Amino acid sequence: MNVRETVRAWSLLHRVRALFLVFAILSLPRPVVAVLIDGWPPWWARAAVAGGLVLLAPWWIRGFRRQRFVRWVEPLEWAVLAAVSATAADTSPAAGMVFPMMFFRTMYGTRADTIRRLVYLELALVGPVAVRAELDPDFRMLDPAVPIQVAVLTVLMSVLKFALAQHERMVARERLLVVGASAVVAATDRPAIYQTAVDIALGLVGPGSGIRTTLAVGESTTTKIEAAAGAHIDGLVGLRVHLDRMPAGMLTRFRAGEPIYLEGDDCGALNGVAEVPVCQGGLFLVPLRSAKHRLGTLSIGSDRPLRPEIRSSLVTWAAQLATALESQILNEELTHRAFHDPLTGLPNRALVHDRLQAALTAGRDARPVAFLLVDLDGFKQVNDVYGHKAGDELLCSVAGRLSACVRQGDTVGRLGGDEFAVILPGLTDSERATDVAARLVDAVRMPVVADGHLVGVGASVGVAYADPGANLDDLVRAADTAMYGVKATRAGGYAVSAGV
Repeated sequence: MNVRETVRAWSLLHRVRALFLVFAILSLPRPVVAVLIDGWPPWWARAAVAGGLVLLAPWWIRGFRRQRFVRWVEPLEWAVLAAVSATAADTSPAAGMVFPMMFFRTMYGTRADTIRRLVYLELALVGPVAVRAELDPDFRMLDPAVPIQVAVLTVLMSVLKFALAQHERMVARERLLVVGASAVVAATDRPAIYQTAVDIALGLVGPGSGIRTTLAVGESTTTKIEAAAGAHIDGLVGLRVHLDRMPAGMLTRFRAGEPIYLEGDDCGALNGVAEVPVCQGGLFLVPLRSAKHRLGTLSIGSDRPLRPEIRSSLVTWAAQLATALESQILNEELTHRAFHDPLTGLPNRALVHDRLQAALTAGRDARPVAFLLVDLDGFKQVNDVYGHKAGDELLCSVAGRLSACVRQGDTVGRLGGDEFAVILPGLTDSERATDVAARLVDAVRMPVVADGHLVGVGASVGVAYADPGANLDDLVRAADTAMYGVKATRAGGYAVSAGV
């Protein structure tokens, strides 16, 4: 990276600091020459003062690069200025250093540091000059207006530095919002969005003590914390948030989409809302809302009050987050609809075939895979006699019973009409598939209350086995042949295919 690119990467505050650094360094040669040539003390004293002046330049450059200075070393800087005032032939070399030095150092530290610098300045200029005036009546005193001018300009520089720091923080928050927006758009699942939400919120608040961000998700007044970041977050994820425990007026405003901000003792009004102690400095609750419903709550707590500009950025982030969550929910719904039966909620034909292919490819350590086709006997009569509503309720009931007969890692799907499929991957015992088939037949035969009518159907089940690497179509064809063989007997039950 060349010099131009390096400077472009600096913040506006850092560029102003660089300008004042150059100004301060350029002010050093004159007092060095004045002390060495025109100074009144012995040569070794003048050389020591000149050496101190020369060392100021690398010290300032070091602080500029690190963007901070060691506080206890600063009095030594002003001691060098005092030495210049005491050793130079007049006060002009020290006066020439004061403005550049004060302007540069005011760009660092707090307001309290600026006040201390003004005290150091008065001591460095007034004290040595007064002593010199007592010892040498011909010594030219410092213009009384200089300390006042320096003090006034220092206050102005302090205001400038504060404004630049505010601008720098604003730019940093805007960049963080852009990064966060890109991250939640690129996220492929909700947990990733949840964690990004609290991480970006924590970054927007900035450094500080006791800062904690949480995200509670849900439409009801009782939600659950899904993600947390910051201080004291152990055990927070999974805890309940009871929004209905808010004061009535506050809850009404919150439901209307208005953020809630409390400070100090006012934070106690939310004790009991969450199963965690409430932060006592500042507490900010931002509702996450879409156009149709509420998605959750972004909560930010701190041991110190949260500034208005921070709260504004958090509201902006909450709006971006709500949009991303709504998009993710819609995407999940569309994906679910594309691969699941809308009536029973079971995987549809496409997802069944996809999982069957995965089972044949993975093989679960070379263990066989069983595929079962289930066709209901007598379903058409139920539809004809009692109507489609009864038929739909019957299908939903059968779907639940089939799912109860298999393991968690198995798949039960609806292929269409009254035809279902079951995938049993990683079989350790071939008899297990026939046991499952028998349970399926017994479960389906139990009477069902559908649309107020007690109805019953049977099941014809075809069972086929395949080793890893077998052809999917051959396996499905074998199960289909076995199932139609059972159906031809009109007695129900199950049959096992001769092989794939």
